[in-house]
Amino acid sequence: MKIFVLSVFLFVSGIVCQAQRFGILAGLNFDGSSIKYQGVGLSQKIGCKVGLYYETNLFAEDLSVNVGLMYRYREFSLRHNLDNTTGISYYFSENFIELPIVFQKTWNQFKFKPLVKAGVYSSYVFSGEIKDNESSESLKYRKGSDKFRNGVVFGAGVYLLPYLRLDADYNLSFSENHLLLGDREISLRDRGCTVSLAYVF
Repeated sequence: MKIFVLSVFLFVSGIVCQAQRFGILAGLNFDGSSIKYQGVGLSQKIGCKVGLYYETNLFAEDLSVNVGLMYRYREFSLRHNLDNTTGISYYFSENFIELPIVFQKTWNQFKFKPLVKAGVYSSYVFSGEIKDNESSESLKYRKGSDKFRNGVVFGAGVYLLPYLRLDADYNLSFSENHLLLGDREISLRDRGCTVSLAYVF
């Protein structure tokens, strides 16, 4: 028992004693979500992503874990074709709070240190809006759980300076979410790329 307690203490102490960093991040989000609804076309727009993160090494200088708190905004539009000549366009926007946990491998021996990373994220839509040419209203979902998004994220980056990092990430949701458009239901699966700059303290 004493050996077990000592092992746990040394494990936790090892994590705490590793190098720790904080950072701020800002970037552009290029949405690539897919939709399932016959007769509807999807057009994406460029969104944004900003936030804070905490990073600590994992027993080695080149391995680390990154935990973030992010705000993400996205827009997209749907065009519902009524016949060959007419249609109705709907414009959607969503505001997310996002919590990514990412593991990172960095090659520190190079002047411009490259890195690769992979992890998971969980996000929540705290507000959304749908507009047509005449009116706007709050975005509605089939059920409350459709406001939550969980998925994987992976990407690469490079330290341009010791305190400035350029990242490119790809995220993919595990499952579809369901939006309501009047009496119709639209299935949407989140995916997209983010290009960002991070300032490391």
